[in-house]
Amino acid sequence: MRPIGCFLLPLCLACVSAVFSPRVGSAIVVPVAKQDGSGGPAGSKRAVQRRGDLSTRDLVSRVRKSLVLISTEDREGQDVAEASGFFIAPQLVATNLHVLRWASQGYVKSPVDGKRYKIATVIAFSLNHDVCILSVPDAVGTPLPAASTAVAVGDDILVAGNPEGLEATFSTGIVSGIRAEAGLLQIDAPISHGSSGGPVVNRHGEVVGLAVSSLISGQNLNFAVPIQFLTDRMIRRQLSVSAAGHLAVTDREYEGFRGPVQRFTQKQSTYSLNDATGSYLEGPALTTKAETFDVNGRLTMAKQFSNGSEIGSVIDEYSPDGLELREITVNSQGTRQVRELQPEEQTSVQALRIHFDETVEEGTKGTPDYDTCKFNDFGQRVECTIAVQGARYVMKYDESGRETDWLVYVGDALRGKTHFTYESNEYGDWTIQHATLWNPAKPELGFIPLGETYRTISYFESNNE
Repeated sequence: MRPIGCFLLPLCLACVSAVFSPRVGSAIVVPVAKQDGSGGPAGSKRAVQRRGDLSTRDLVSRVRKSLVLISTEDREGQDVAEASGFFIAPQLVATNLHVLRWASQGYVKSPVDGKRYKIATVIAFSLNHDVCILSVPDAVGTPLPAASTAVAVGDDILVAGNPEGLEATFSTGIVSGIRAEAGLLQIDAPISHGSSGGPVVNRHGEVVGLAVSSLISGQNLNFAVPIQFLTDRMIRRQLSVSAAGHLAVTDREYEGFRGPVQRFTQKQSTYSLNDATGSYLEGPALTTKAETFDVNGRLTMAKQFSNGSEIGSVIDEYSPDGLELREITVNSQGTRQVRELQPEEQTSVQALRIHFDETVEEGTKGTPDYDTCKFNDFGQRVECTIAVQGARYVMKYDESGRETDWLVYVGDALRGKTHFTYESNEYGDWTIQHATLWNPAKPELGFIPLGETYRTISYFESNNE
């Protein structure tokens, strides 16, 4: 099982639409603690003074009742990831949206009674702030209230989570910074893999944020999404876990990038044998791909090429909420065709270009470009069948997710193997892919040069270096 890694998302400051319950027109009310500690309207100054701090032991006891372990699975029930969440109402769980990445279904488990409950739907979410609310109708959880006062630098906090599947783990610290430009709280309480979505509470047992990320390069640089982004405004849509799992994967991530890529251009060349010298000569590198992303990793433009020349482009435009609103197709003459997305398409369009845990037909049947490809749980194409060739391609990957080999079979016979190696930049993104070919009919030749793929990459400036 792969735990959900905590990672820093570029988060906007703009809030989005209101949070609602599954019933049309009824708003979810996340409980907000009273100033006198009883959960009602803010009281008098005397009432504020009566609200005492809880001991760490009492805090742990209170938060543990609300904490859940979230486990996600593929369609066959195989484990995908583990993370954390907490009840905000008896049948509603709050967590990070990225917790559902690559998921087809999911469950929550309470460390108190050990019971496991299936996630029915996602009822509200924020793409810009990486939070969502899960409906778990069979559960009866103990809610945690949202903080009634603004958090300040220096405030004591407690973080709860399930790092590496170690259920109900707690750590203490302080709010060490408020990063308004990123929409994040900086805390020094440790956050480990598997703690994403866990509650960050103050000394009164009120939630001030959701654990979201940790910068591995820095000591005690941990972050949380402020609770206001869960209690203020979110997108009201009921989604399946699979639909939310697609939305949680950014286009940039699907391309395999690790750094904050803004745009990239890809060129490819092939080798040919010089009969006179017996050496292989590299041909010209022709542009095959060029894409641009916004700061949140959403695809905003994809250029199309033929024989190295641009023949058109597709532009995607988004709402302030982060949902795709329209698709603009531009041909080689500059003619634009605009397609407005219907509300239901805005949450499903991502599944049309991001594939995982499924088999997809591509191209037109009966033509050379038609194939059927199987994708694994993490969006990697692992097997393709090309009917007109009578061939089956099997793809292999290394631990970092890079494609290392293509094995070509006709029937059960291995007819060829392409091997890939890479050169990378400081972000760990590859900039050159070397392809070599092995032909079983001529094994004495070994692997011969096949081609090169070059990527020129531009990045958004990082504020965390």
